[in-house]
Amino acid sequence: MDSFLVKFNEYTKNKYNYLRLKKVEFIEYSKICKLYFAIPDDIYEKGFDNTVFKDLKNFCQKVSGGYKCEFYIDRLVVSETIVKGYMLELLATGYPFLASSINEDCIIVSVQDKIDIEISIEQDVFDLINGAPFINKIIESVEENFGLSTFITFKLLPIGEIKVETKENKIVSKSFVPYFENEYLCGIKSKSVNKPIFVETINRPYENASIAGGVLQNDKREFEKDEKSPYKYYKYNYRIKINDYSGEFTAYYKTNDDDCPLNDVKPNDTIMLQGRISFSERLAKYVMYAKTVYKIELDKEKIKELLTPKPVPDTLKYPSKKYSGQDFLQTQTLFDYDIENVDKDINCVFFTYKSINKGFSPWEICLLSFTNGKADSVYEHFVKVSNLERIDPEYKARVVSSKRFPEYVPDILSFCKNKTVYCKSVDFVLKELKTIAKQEHIECNIELQEADKLGLKNGFKGEPTFERMLKEYSITVNGNSCYDYAIAMAKLFLKVKK
Repeated sequence: MDSFLVKFNEYTKNKYNYLRLKKVEFIEYSKICKLYFAIPDDIYEKGFDNTVFKDLKNFCQKVSGGYKCEFYIDRLVVSETIVKGYMLELLATGYPFLASSINEDCIIVSVQDKIDIEISIEQDVFDLINGAPFINKIIESVEENFGLSTFITFKLLPIGEIKVETKENKIVSKSFVPYFENEYLCGIKSKSVNKPIFVETINRPYENASIAGGVLQNDKREFEKDEKSPYKYYKYNYRIKINDYSGEFTAYYKTNDDDCPLNDVKPNDTIMLQGRISFSERLAKYVMYAKTVYKIELDKEKIKELLTPKPVPDTLKYPSKKYSGQDFLQTQTLFDYDIENVDKDINCVFFTYKSINKGFSPWEICLLSFTNGKADSVYEHFVKVSNLERIDPEYKARVVSSKRFPEYVPDILSFCKNKTVYCKSVDFVLKELKTIAKQEHIECNIELQEADKLGLKNGFKGEPTFERMLKEYSITVNGNSCYDYAIAMAKLFLKVKK
C-alpha cells in the first residue's frame, strides 16, 4: 500500500501527499478494485481539492491492469491520545491476557508520518507472547483504522515491576450465572466450557455462549422428510425454554440420536446449553442454537444475591474535575437574580447531553444540581463513543480517552438521588438508564421530566423543543458546552416557576 502512494505522489508531484491508503480490495470475478483512503482531520475540515478523484482515476487506469477502480474517502482522526485509547480498547476486548498484564502508563505512542507504539511489559509475559501471530494482527488493525504504517516495540521490565490495578470484574460478578458443577449430557464435546451469562444481559448475537437455568419446557419434534428443508440432515429438534431467575430464554437443539439424553430432562431440572445466539426475525427475539448440553446444579443463593438490586451508591466514582473551566462559585451567582421571588424549596437536576445520533448515544454529559433553591454541584464528563464523525474536532482526543456511558450511570443515579431530573428526550434517556441499571443490578428510581415542554403555553404552535422554549422566554446560551446548556435549562426553569 505504501508503494502505491509513493508512485501516486510521484505521478502528482506530491500534490496530495496528505492522502493515506487504509485498505485495498480486489474483486476478481467483476474486475473491480476498491481503494479506501483517509484524509487527516484538519485538512478534511478546511476542505480538500476534489481533483484528487480525477487524478486517482487517471493514475489507476495506468497501473490497475484492466480493473475498474472505486474510491472511498474517510476522515482520519489521529493523535497520540486517540491511538492510545484505541490500543487500550483493542487489547481489553480482543487480547485480555496482554491487557491484564499492563496498565495505561505502559503504552507510549508517537504519531508523525507513522505510528510508533512502545509497550512496557514484564519479561515472563514477553516470553509467552514473543512471536505470537496476534501481534501482527494488532499492527494490521491499527494500520487499517488510522491509515499509517505502524510499528510495535516492547520494553522489557523485571518481573513485578508493573503495578496492575485490580478492578472489579464486572462480567464475572454480575453477568455470569454461578453454579456448583456440570456434567456432560449430549452434543459436541468442547475442551472448555464457557461460563453461562444471565439471559437479561443478552442484547446482541454471540458465536459461542452459554446459558443456564431451570427447564420450563422441553418439546421434542421430528422433522418432516422434506428435501427442501434446511434441516434435512437432522431427525429431531428440541425446543427448550429455561429460566435463570433473571428471565426466560428459548433454545433449540437438533440431533439424529433416537436415544438423546434430552428425552429424560424434565421440567424443573437445571441444565446449561452452549452454542450460538442470534436474533430470530420470525420470533422477534434472541434465541440459542445449542451445540452442547450439560446437567448442572445452580447456586441459587448466590444468584439471588447477584440479582437483588443494590442501593444507589452514596459516593461518586468519577467526580467532575472541573466545571468547563469556570469557578463554580461564579455559577452560583448566575442564579442570584433568577431565584428572587421563587420558592426556595427547589430540589432538582438539569441534565443535558450531546449525542452522536437523534436518540441517546451521548459523547458529552452535564448535570447541574439545585438543593433548597441554590445551585450546589455539577457532574460533567466526556463519554467514550465509537463513531467520532459528529464530534467537535477539539474534543475528539478527550472523548476517546474517557469512560463509556454505562460506567457513569451509578454516579448519575447517585447524583440525582431524591431529586426530579429535567432533560430532553425523556423516553430515550430513561430507557437507557434503566437498562444499564438492571445490568448492573442497581436500583433505578429516577424521576425524569421533559425539558422540551418546560414552560409550554396554551396555543403554542408547532412541535415544542427545548431550543424553542429558550427562544420563547428570551434565554440565551452563552457557549456550546453541555454545561452552558444546563445553565440555560436552569434559567428557563426558574423563569417558568416565577
